[in-house]
Amino acid sequence: MYGKKQNEKQENTYMRKYILSHDSLSAERKEMVIEKIQDMHEYKLQRERANKAEMQAAHHKLVFYRIAVTLGVVILILLLLLHRIRVHKQKLTEELKATQWMRMEETLKRKEAEVALAHEQEKLKQQEIDRLNKSVAYYRQLNAITLPSLLRKRNSQGALHLTEEEWDIIQQNADTCFDGFTRRLKECYPQLTEEELRFCCLVKMDPPCRYYLKSTILPKEVSRAGK
Repeated sequence: MYGKKQNEKQENTYMRKYILSHDSLSAERKEMVIEKIQDMHEYKLQRERANKAEMQAAHHKLVFYRIAVTLGVVILILLLLLHRIRVHKQKLTEELKATQWMRMEETLKRKEAEVALAHEQEKLKQQEIDRLNKSVAYYRQLNAITLPSLLRKRNSQGALHLTEEEWDIIQQNADTCFDGFTRRLKECYPQLTEEELRFCCLVKMDPPCRYYLKSTILPKEVSRAGK
């Protein structure tokens, strides 16, 4: 408009104002754009920080949950193991008690069997003693009958004159009453003669013979064997 009017001075003045205004607006816009860009960048950074914080929080929660689940599983496994150990221990205790009870029963049965066996042995021993006592009593009665008649056969000097059969009867009676008396006597005193053994049988079998033989001179072995 000022150019058409050919008013160059006003035109230049207006152009300067316009340029200044335009530059000022451009600067302001630029600053606004820069501020917006900075705000957007700051927002982006804050958003990234917030996302990162949320991700970290979520990760921490996930780690916490994993740890909690792992601890729960471990505790559950430990409880199961403890329960199994208690059950196994209780089972072992019951088995041990059952084993001890069985052993006690076996021991009791064995002791009862031993007592019964001891009673049986005692009974058999008593029967054997009774049998021996009866046998001894029988042979003593036999000696009470035979020995006086044998002793009457001694001569005026006190010597006995018996037959081999009569001596055999006396030795058999002594062996039967006193469990192989002549055999044991020979084992202890092998130097004894047959005559000395016969005198020992007389001494062992009947008190009258002992009284009679006290006045008789016998070897030391014979006297010791008669005792």
